[in-house]
Amino acid sequence: MCPGMNPYYLRTALFREMDETFDWSSRYVGCRLMGVLQQLERALSVAKLPHYYMPDFNLLSGLTRADTSELSPLGCVRCLLNFEAEMMNVLRQ
Repeated sequence: MCPGMNPYYLRTALFREMDETFDWSSRYVGCRLMGVLQQLERALSVAKLPHYYMPDFNLLSGLTRADTSELSPLGCVRCLLNFEAEMMNVLRQ
């Protein structure tokens, strides 16, 4: 996976996407996974990803601006959004 990417960031983005979208049938799973990555990209771009259960706690508070920049938008999240084959490799891990 992407260096520096905490799996909990992905889980949190997944939980948020699940709150916002309800149709996770096989027909829409690809769209929903892209939505998870877009959630994460938005959070990284503003360096704010509230903890799902404790929203006053920012999961990204310990990262520097350089760290968040490395992960997004030119980092691994953008790469996954642009390259479906790379995203599928990550999902298989």
